[in-house]
Parts: sequence; C-alpha cells; structure tokens
Amino acid sequence: MFNRKISSAARRYLFLSTVLIAIIAGCSSGNGSQLITVVSFSDIHFTPFYDTTIFTQLVELPAEDWEAIFQQSTATDPLNWGEETNYNLMKQTIQKACNEATEAAFVIFTGDILTHRFSTTFYALYGAKDETAMRAFTYKTLSFFAAQVREYCGTVPIAFALGNTDSYEGDYLSAPGSEFLADTSELFYSTLLMEKADPSTFSSTYTAGGYYATDLLGSNLTLMSLNTVFFSPHAASGTEDAAATQISWLEDTLSSARTHGKRVWILMHIPPGVDIYGSVRSYMDESGHLSDASVMWKADFQQSFSEILTEYSDTVVAMLAGHTHMDEYRLSVENSSYSSGSVVVTPGISPIFGNNPAFKVISVSADSWVPVDYYSLYNPLDAETQTFSTYYTFSNAYGLSGTLDSALAQLADEFDTEQTQRATYTTYYYSGNDDSNPINDVNWPAYKCGITKMDKDDFIECVNSD
Repeated sequence: MFNRKISSAARRYLFLSTVLIAIIAGCSSGNGSQLITVVSFSDIHFTPFYDTTIFTQLVELPAEDWEAIFQQSTATDPLNWGEETNYNLMKQTIQKACNEATEAAFVIFTGDILTHRFSTTFYALYGAKDETAMRAFTYKTLSFFAAQVREYCGTVPIAFALGNTDSYEGDYLSAPGSEFLADTSELFYSTLLMEKADPSTFSSTYTAGGYYATDLLGSNLTLMSLNTVFFSPHAASGTEDAAATQISWLEDTLSSARTHGKRVWILMHIPPGVDIYGSVRSYMDESGHLSDASVMWKADFQQSFSEILTEYSDTVVAMLAGHTHMDEYRLSVENSSYSSGSVVVTPGISPIFGNNPAFKVISVSADSWVPVDYYSLYNPLDAETQTFSTYYTFSNAYGLSGTLDSALAQLADEFDTEQTQRATYTTYYYSGNDDSNPINDVNWPAYKCGITKMDKDDFIECVNSD
C-alpha cells in the first residue's frame, strides 16, 4: 500500500530507482523487455456543489481548508448512476489510482476536472451572476483537485490534457489565449507535471492553446498533450486558427522527435471519429438504420491528423483519450492491417452517463515505450460497499497478446465472427453497468463500426450495410 507518510525525498528516490531499473535492466517480459506501468484516469467531473449546506464555507475559505469542510459534510449517501463525482468518490479514485502508481513511470489524466454546468450551478447557489466570484471558485476547485492528486501520488508526475468542461467560459467554450489558460499554467505545470518540462516552452504553447510537449523522464519518450476541444464541432467560434496552429505544432514536434530518435505518446481528451452514443440516440431508427451521424472532430482537422499519424507511424507508439466515459477504443489510422494508430479511451470516473467509475493501468515495454497490455479497475455502484477493485485484464479477457496496438486491431477483425469477443466487449463497455443504454443486436453495428470508421460517411455506410 502507498504510505503517505514516506518522506518526499524517499519517494523521489524510490520512483527514480524504479524507472531507472525499468529502462536499463530490461529482463522480465515475455520478449525479454522489462515492463513498467502507467496509470490512466479520466473525466472526474468533480462537483463541489453536491452538498449545498457547505457551499458558503467553500466560497469563503481557501482551497487548503476544503478537505476539512468536505469531511464534515452530512451528505454521505452512496453515489448513484446519473450523478457527478462527489468528494468521497474523487478522493477514493485518487487514492486508488496513486496506490496503483507507486511503481509507475507516470500517471495520465485525460481531462474534465470540473462538473458539467459548473458556472450555471455556481451562479444559482451564489445568488448572483458574479463572474469574478465564479472564476475564483473555479480556480479553487482546480487547485483542490491538483493538491489531492499530489498529496497521494507523491513525486510521480501527472501528464494531463484539458477537457471540454475545463474552462471559465463553459462547456466546449474554452478560448485561445484565455485567462483560464494563463491562470492555470503555473498550477498545472508545478503541481501536476512537477516541472517536468521546459518552463518557457510549456508556458508558450499552453497559454496560447492549452497544449504542450514534455520529455517527462529525460528519456527517449516525448509526451504530447493536445487540446482537442478546439477540433470539436461544438468548439467556440474563433478557435479555428488556434486549432490549425496546433496541428502544425503537432507535425513539427513529431518531426523533431523522429530526428532525435524519440518515441511519442499523444494524450487528448476528445478522441477522433464518430460520436457513437449521440449518433445512436439521435439518428438511429428501430431497425438500426442511421439517417445521419455526429462526429467528434471537424473533418478538416481529423483528416490532417490522420495524415500526420500515417507519416509518423514509426514515432507515435501510444495515444490515449477520455471524454466518452466508456471503455472503448478507436483505430484512427485506416489501413489494411490496422497495425498502428489505436486510440485507447480511458473510461470515466463520473457515472453521469450510466457507467460505473473505472480507470486503467497500462503495461509498457520499457525499452520501446510500446503498450502491451492493461488491466481495468472499477467501482460497481450497485455493490454493498462502493470501492475500486480489479475488473479485468485485457490479454486474459480477450485471449490476445503482442503489442496492444496489434491486439486491438485483431480484436476489431474478430467481432464479425467471434460472438464471445463481442459479448465481452459490450459487457466491459459501460464498466459493468449498461442499464441506461444497453448495446443490443440492433445498435451493435454502430459500436463495431465506430472502432474502425473515423469518417462520418464511411461510418454511416458501415452501419447501414451491416
């Protein structure tokens, strides 16, 4: 178990020793390479509003006092599906994720710290539309989350991506060069990243558009965090130039990484491809026929991204996203074998969409930084005691091995012929609870086609011809 009382110096020594041994020793996996772990969690959607009786105290007191306030709350009923993450679930998640990260190279958080409708809820409770007060409260909420992560994760750095709720402006409304980006730059750089990036370079790209790159461990791995909210059809007007600049930055940074012999992980919140849930809900009739489909990214940005990934398929070895709250994946580079380009989606912690809270621990080859497996931990809300435990391991559940990219590609091919693979995937999709939006024979083609068909028209044709 992770001991919070271990000194920061001792934790730093243990962490660096673990990573150094993993990178140099290389002797324990099936192919002769040492395996290290990376913890990935997403979509906390923490709501500090769940107990309205303590709201005034939270407004008046600094974030450093919030934990004591939450601990005194009498709102202790178990969380239910359709609700957002309260203090108890957030703390339980962070503790469990950090326990799993005691020997991890780093932890990944793929966005959405804040609850949906954050500013609207604040104004209703505050009694006035005071934007200055709302922004101060938002910043305190972010500071509290970051401090909780740092308290339990010790010196393990947290690589993060911004989500669509992470802004002052509102859902999907973050703006380039905004006050939110300026205000949170130092907080996230110091508290989450642990200053594991060049400060001037980080500040330049993050304050401009919410994206950055870091050679997190000083090794041959570069982590790139994209702000894919700007790529969304729901993005605020006036973000197109910033999105195009980010695409150019992505290509330039990948070119530099290849020149210097580095491998790259790409982090993002909104994955490319089709909004499967939205498409099924809005455009599918009773026979399973689609009249239209919703997309995650604007077509031009998705096309550019796909072309860049194809060019740098030898450099990009992992991509992780969040946003959908579901345990799924996308094969974002379409070729004959789907041998590269998988986007692994980390399920959400917030159960607002009927999913159980869950996250993943990824096994990675230390010499190549290529993911080879993962296991999922979940918190079944219908259990007598709500707590996280191991749910499944990918290689065992699907009987597949090799790199995770190749195994996911093989799994996509097997869905047409292997009913057991389909049944396993649909069971895990909502992390064990599909009562709200069950996957059935009628809508299954949308979930299957959504893995391999990134283009809207290709997706519709795939679903309607299945």
